[in-house]
Amino acid sequence: MKKDFHIYFSIPDRFPDPDLLRGVEEIKAKDLKVVTEQRQMEAWLSLEWAIPGLIVAYIAKPYFEGFLQEMGKDHYESVKAWLKKVLSRARQIDARVISVGEHKTSGKDTQSKAISIFIDLKDGRQLKLLFDSALTEEDWSNGLKEILDMVIANYEEKKDDQLAKALKPLRGMPYYTVYAYINPNTKKWEFIDDLMATRKIE
Repeated sequence: MKKDFHIYFSIPDRFPDPDLLRGVEEIKAKDLKVVTEQRQMEAWLSLEWAIPGLIVAYIAKPYFEGFLQEMGKDHYESVKAWLKKVLSRARQIDARVISVGEHKTSGKDTQSKAISIFIDLKDGRQLKLLFDSALTEEDWSNGLKEILDMVIANYEEKKDDQLAKALKPLRGMPYYTVYAYINPNTKKWEFIDDLMATRKIE
């Protein structure tokens, strides 16, 4: 699906923090297509990890392949700084999934439901970053910097491309989502696909 934006950012329409939307001004630049919205809350019938968080940030492929190549790394640094502020705010929110019916959530999943960061990968797959509520804000911040640097290296086709190596065992079709989560012991990112995620949170 072709994205008509570089960066998308949304919060619920009843979310009591409009400063988050105004904060997007920090990354605005000439020719950068930023879409912001306040969306209605809705019910989901899906894998728990696939449900978008209250706060959603999405960095689309055109940002890496077009805009960023012309602007250079300065804007990329401002995006990292902005996302760190968004993460910091999300850590203050105790968001939970309420499930009904026979397929209820297990209650074992500790990944934050307050924040979802999506990134389009170079090979067409979508990467969803998960942030464990049991980890510290520093862990989140360090993890964010690490994964964004890995994505940039992947787009630049660096010889020591860690992301490409990590994703190689997963299903490579572009309609699959890759879930990335920080291992609480090593503090390093690990990557799984939809089927693996289903088994992990049972």
